[in-house]
This record gives sequence, C-alpha cells and structure tokens, in this order.
Amino acid sequence: DSQIKHNGYRIELGEIENAVLGSKMVDNCCAVYDFTNKKIVLYYQAPEELNLSAFRKAVSDKLPRYMLPTKYFREESLKQNASGKIDRSYYKGITNE
Repeated sequence: DSQIKHNGYRIELGEIENAVLGSKMVDNCCAVYDFTNKKIVLYYQAPEELNLSAFRKAVSDKLPRYMLPTKYFREESLKQNASGKIDRSYYKGITNE
C-alpha cells in the first residue's frame, strides 16, 4: 500500500516521510501518490509555508531526485483516524479527485 511505482522506480512513501521529518523543517507529514497525474504529493504540518528551494536542498542529501515530491500542501494539522494515526485514505482521496 505504501509502495508505489513512479517513473520506473519502486518507492516506499515512508522513506520520503522519514527524510522529510529528518530535515526538521516540518512537524509532521504524509506522502501520497497521485495516480491520475503521476506525482508524489506531500501534505505537511508546519508553522509556516516551506521555502521549497531550501527544503529540496535539505532532503536531496537523503533522497534521489525521482523520490522528491512535486506537489506540496501545508495543513494546520494533519487529519487523524480513530486510532490517532494520520488518515492516509483521506489524503489519497484528495489527490484522486
């Protein structure tokens, strides 16, 4: 479920999330794949909008270019399911609309 194929590469979305969280530029995040537009989308929780060039520079040490998200959306707080985890199905539904 969290493994996708993008541009011929198998990618674990969790790897992207770990690299993003490791940058310390966001408080929380959720990476999903937009199958319609063939793009990796990152929903993130942070006090302010990301400076995308600084962000890409920070995570490019940990991720190859093909794993970098291409769309970014800041959320005040990420939606959670009943068990308190990020509601990934909610974010997948947004990207497929």
